[in-house]
Amino acid sequence: MNHIANLTQEAEGTTTFTAMPPEPTTFRLLTSSSVKPYANYRFRAVIDWIDLRIVTARPTNFDTVRTRMGIAFAKPLDKGLGGAATEFTVRIQEPTSWTSIYERLEKLTHDHPLAVAVQVTGIEIAMDAYSRTQNRQELVDMVARFFKFATVMTSDNRRTSGEGKGSSQGIGSFKGLRRRVSEGFNIYVGNQSDSTYQHMYVKETTKRDNVVHVLPEAEQRARTEFTFSGQDLKHHDLQGWTEHDFTSDAGYFKYRKLKTRLNPFARYGLEHIDQVGQRQLRKRLHGGTRHFSSGTAADFDLNALTYSALRELTRRMKA
Repeated sequence: MNHIANLTQEAEGTTTFTAMPPEPTTFRLLTSSSVKPYANYRFRAVIDWIDLRIVTARPTNFDTVRTRMGIAFAKPLDKGLGGAATEFTVRIQEPTSWTSIYERLEKLTHDHPLAVAVQVTGIEIAMDAYSRTQNRQELVDMVARFFKFATVMTSDNRRTSGEGKGSSQGIGSFKGLRRRVSEGFNIYVGNQSDSTYQHMYVKETTKRDNVVHVLPEAEQRARTEFTFSGQDLKHHDLQGWTEHDFTSDAGYFKYRKLKTRLNPFARYGLEHIDQVGQRQLRKRLHGGTRHFSSGTAADFDLNALTYSALRELTRRMKA
């Protein structure tokens, strides 16, 4: 299912922002339109990883593929006697450009030529928000905002989860969601087997050589990411991705905000609901339908920042 097909385009706004004080509640929703709220954040879009299917003209083993390409993961798909194979899935973490991916492939293919063109089987696109003051509270606020006001929710299966069995919980209220994020839990929307899968969290660690390392405070960030595979891949061949414009994925990173003028009862209710931004058909009180909650408006400021980050990702990848 393509979740972008019916999304409407919104004005992109401006990327100049000033600070805004928090709402007078125990959690901040930053709803005023008179002062723009994102001066304390820096946004950056990245490819977290890309999975490739490669087919060599003659058999080799996964360790040769992994070592030559300098990657942590390579899986043989047609393993034969002695473990040799010709078809592999490989994962390249955090590629800096399409050129960097081809350079890794060349380390293998210069003496292990490919039988067919390289195929893409999965890709994860992430949007990161860094706190300019290295304030963890701001990172928690942004993760909660990424969920609450997202216009795209790919599944009704929404939960928070930590390490270990039994840690998963459904999402009941915004206050509870925010508390769980603050405690280090991740937000998941959908199943890992889905062709589009969402994940939101405060990224405070990274894994290198199968060892978990705590990131420096300046590198910690609020992250929302989409994993695409199967029918939801924009391109199935690597060459197609080299021409990809990531601003075409901006619909996945569009957000709403609460309207400035709401009666106190409506505001109280909307502040405490976990998710109010999703684009879906809703009945109007006096007939007809609308796509968004009547208590929300497009967050042009945040949408402009995410669009700009995707445009910059396109530039970096084509460099």
